[in-house]
Amino acid sequence: MDARRDRYELKYPATQDTLEPLRRALEPFVVRDRHTPPGKVGYTIHSIYFDTPGFDAYYQKVNGLQHRYKVRLRGYNEGADDAPVVLEIKRKNDRIVSKARAWALHRDFDTLLATGDVERYALGDDRAKEDMCRFLYRIRRHGLRPVVLTRYEREAYFGRFNNDLRITLDSSLRSRAFPGATELFGRQPVVRARRDTVVEVKHYGASPSWLKSIVSDFGLRRASFSKYCNCLDDHDLPRRSSAQTNP
Repeated sequence: MDARRDRYELKYPATQDTLEPLRRALEPFVVRDRHTPPGKVGYTIHSIYFDTPGFDAYYQKVNGLQHRYKVRLRGYNEGADDAPVVLEIKRKNDRIVSKARAWALHRDFDTLLATGDVERYALGDDRAKEDMCRFLYRIRRHGLRPVVLTRYEREAYFGRFNNDLRITLDSSLRSRAFPGATELFGRQPVVRARRDTVVEVKHYGASPSWLKSIVSDFGLRRASFSKYCNCLDDHDLPRRSSAQTNP
């Protein structure tokens, strides 16, 4: 699937005890993501979200702006210094999502932020380098800083008959406020989210009838679910940050 294409993204908040029966209902229609580690049902996603000192990205979401974006660094599973990580700008226009993504090595990220040396540290072609430049431009132009680290477990599936359809079961969401920019895979304590499970459906065309039936059978209701905003709320941010800077 081409991450550069615009796609629909629908979210259905769920509970942990929904996942096993939902997995069984989906099984005839989907295949597991090939990036799932052998012997595992899913993988761990680590993200550091960047925002302005005024938490502009947070307020874009909670105020319901249709056109908004998030800037984040993302890595997978246990990670290591030589692990590849994704520098990503996620743009959203109502239900339509597009992404600009570039890869670098985890060990190089701090130096990349400091130097902006895309030619040296970007992994990939010229188009990837352009996306990395966009990422760094956002960081510098808007004074973005690491605001929250999120971590969760993801089961990912593609449609058996249409691999443009992607379904993810995300659970065990947890977070830590104000991480260092290089602490993506760190072992510092994290806080379990109060709302920690969501089913996400991503597709480019119409949703198939079998999926609509499963959503209805399980009583899933489409609703807003931002991992970023939920985790900030769990840490009482940005209200706590505002109180500290405005006594």
